[in-house]
Amino acid sequence: MKKLETQKEVVQKALQKMQGMEANFLTTKAFTEEDILELKGIVSLLAHSERVDLQKISQIPDHLHTDMSLRFFVNMLVPLERALDRNLRDDQFLILSEDRPTNSGPRVPLIFLLENLRSAFNVGSIFRLADCLNAQEIYLVGYTLTPDSEQLKKTSLGATGNIPWKHFAKTKDAVEELKQKNFEIIGLETAQNSESLFSAKLSKPTAFLVGNERFGLEVPSLELCDRVISIPTFGMKNSLNVSQALSIASYEWRRQDSQNSSEAASWK
Repeated sequence: MKKLETQKEVVQKALQKMQGMEANFLTTKAFTEEDILELKGIVSLLAHSERVDLQKISQIPDHLHTDMSLRFFVNMLVPLERALDRNLRDDQFLILSEDRPTNSGPRVPLIFLLENLRSAFNVGSIFRLADCLNAQEIYLVGYTLTPDSEQLKKTSLGATGNIPWKHFAKTKDAVEELKQKNFEIIGLETAQNSESLFSAKLSKPTAFLVGNERFGLEVPSLELCDRVISIPTFGMKNSLNVSQALSIASYEWRRQDSQNSSEAASWK
């Protein structure tokens, strides 16, 4: 058996183990020392790998403990998922028409602020969305994947080369920069007392802030927002996929912006 194939099987086994631990926690509300030790035995085989990312995976159990939060544990899944390239890849979808050779106009004062997104598929979709809207920029926060990743370049279908972006360690730092530029910070979240998108009046410049796929926005991040807007749902589920939600909200922003621009032009 080839060495790289063995390493891949180890990562797959470790991911399966951690997914089982996550499922058990949802039932028992606890992590066990036995599970952590078993995981340590699995990933120890990666300690001497030539790949730095696999060496780091071997160290994951050293950071785990029985009283950790589910949020903390789920964050530890990220490097395994990336090592296995488990995110959906829509770069394989058939493109039915050619892209434009250039942008169709000046960039609009719209920025996307992505806080700790795990999925390369979601981040890539948002880069494509930003390009379709001719948005100004994307701010990436925390462990959100950056366009340095080949995986993200593929899922965005090349849009990462068209949209300016910045990385920030903390949401607070990104928000401070945006407020200095007079951007209104709007969080998209199903929080209590949030404003319905159906009745929201959107202005410019605007920065939409979205959070982790599983946990949404942190409370401190919500407190940084000027407004919090939610998208009404009508079934059992009360929220949408993060890239879907951002698509709906940002296209409504673009619609209102175009409408306001047309109305202003009619008065000249």
